[in-house]
Amino acid sequence: MSRAWPITLVWALVLLGATGSASAQTLSPAEEAERTRLFQQGRKLVDEGRWADAAGPFRRVIEMRSAPKALIALAVVERELRHYVEARSLLLRAKQDAEREGLADDAAQAEKELAALVPLIPRVKLTVWEN
Repeated sequence: MSRAWPITLVWALVLLGATGSASAQTLSPAEEAERTRLFQQGRKLVDEGRWADAAGPFRRVIEMRSAPKALIALAVVERELRHYVEARSLLLRAKQDAEREGLADDAAQAEKELAALVPLIPRVKLTVWEN
């Protein structure tokens, strides 16, 4: 798998906007500026391939005001860190939030990311033989 496509995805999410819907928590202009700064910091770290460092700023963005696009961006970082279960949880939340807020494109993106992620999650299958 190419390492360039996660960076492309994060950039695409940024270009589409990492803001939430009108129903999201309202931030002051200063808080919104800080949230934007943190998102840009996370994006820069992703561009540098510093996945572990990028997770913190994206988490803070979500803490300040969650939005499906921000959840997807963090999920991409978590996937690259091989934190597959955490990435899955974030994508399920993004999909649910997007559907609730009527953001069909975000819901579809979360679903697409989930479909690509699920095969990466290890599974154990136990077979019990009866005698």
